[in-house]
Amino acid sequence: MRTAINFTVDCILLGLLAGVVWTGLVMRYVLPPGFRGCYGWTLWGLGRHDYGTIHYGLSVLMVLFSGIHLGLHWRWFCAKLNARVRTRGQSLIALLLVLFLFGLCIGSVFFLHKQVCKPNARPAAAAAEPGEKRSFFLIPK
Repeated sequence: MRTAINFTVDCILLGLLAGVVWTGLVMRYVLPPGFRGCYGWTLWGLGRHDYGTIHYGLSVLMVLFSGIHLGLHWRWFCAKLNARVRTRGQSLIALLLVLFLFGLCIGSVFFLHKQVCKPNARPAAAAAEPGEKRSFFLIPK
């Protein structure tokens, strides 16, 4: 039974990974941001921001299922940790380090959200003259 659950969770994680990669590639190369003529374009009735929402949702599910995957392999994880870490104090330090890094990732989002500022006007690079050719990599001339 446990093997079947592991296999199911792993298959779901693989599908979620494929979805995150695919939506990321669609947002980067098929419906790129900015002034490259893609404003209002859609792919199968969904725009860039719709794919961004799907991308975010798949990412959240991937984190959730990664936690389930870690929970299913928790004994193996603890055995490997105990093989590397000889004392209980070192094990506690390793756990605190993981929790600190996880908290840093989550906490930085809230901190960085307050640091974002909106521009007053479009950037100079985005104001293209009619008929002007632009570099694909947005390198200013």
